[in-house]
Amino acid sequence: TVAQLKSLLDVVPSDGHAQVVDAFRYRLTNPHKGIGLMRVLAAETLGSLAGLDQDDGAVLARLRYLHYFCGVNATGRYHLDLRVPAGAVVFEHLLALNAWEVEWDKANARPDCSQTGNYQHFRNERRDGQSWRITTDTVFPVVGELHFDYVTGRRPRGAFPLDDKVCKQVTQWWLQYIAVSRGPEALAASVSSLRKVSHRLVLRSEQLRDFLGKVQDRGCRMELLYTLFSRVSDPDAIANTLFPNLLPPASAAKPRKPLFNSSEFSSALSVLGWLNLWSPLAADGRRYLLDLMEFEQRQVLRALLGVAAAEGGLET
Repeated sequence: TVAQLKSLLDVVPSDGHAQVVDAFRYRLTNPHKGIGLMRVLAAETLGSLAGLDQDDGAVLARLRYLHYFCGVNATGRYHLDLRVPAGAVVFEHLLALNAWEVEWDKANARPDCSQTGNYQHFRNERRDGQSWRITTDTVFPVVGELHFDYVTGRRPRGAFPLDDKVCKQVTQWWLQYIAVSRGPEALAASVSSLRKVSHRLVLRSEQLRDFLGKVQDRGCRMELLYTLFSRVSDPDAIANTLFPNLLPPASAAKPRKPLFNSSEFSSALSVLGWLNLWSPLAADGRRYLLDLMEFEQRQVLRALLGVAAAEGGLET
């Protein structure tokens, strides 16, 4: 239990607290009462960052994607250098994950939510600054710098979202963590640390909105959106909850404070995609400006026409 672990920490030297908590954190029978123990791990992480010299910092930067990579929740933006083994390992894992998800989608007749109509979960791929297309038949490149986004189709099934009280405790702890972070490197490490354990979090869209609303740094807020997007238990409500000023619902009781501006909304659409962010179950009451040269936006129009036909026809 958490109480027993705290008693153990009382007899362990302070410089060994982080190792003890790390060893027993997955063996706790009541982990919801151990939010305070995360401060021990946070202090250890910040101390490690502060003690790095320039060379060690460069090594840490090269290992970051491998160290903080979460295959269960792989949604996010990636910049990988294939000359670095850690980057190559992450890319190889993502290729295998993408191949599995593509076949799963097809076998279960799931809708094609890809960017170009090929079922792929990679988006906006570029290699050495040039446009590139990743498919299930892609030959693993030996060298090159890759920039791409990945959106997993996996959602938490049969899992209950965090209790509101526990969610507030997690939010408060993380905000305290970033409050003592200094510099962009420490801030990026704090977001990456949350990504590492994100597969253990399940949030409602309202809880995600409350969390993001407390983050002042706008770049950090966007990265948190990408990190936690696939851990929302009610994805059909995301657009109305997070972007009410840009995708206004048909009947809103009163305007809500916007979290994102139009530029950030465009970035979210680019990284996550229309078909992952938009839902036909919350499609009414809006004006649409769609580019039918784009596969995703053609699919949105097709879905809208299907909804209109099912509800009794098109209205003029």
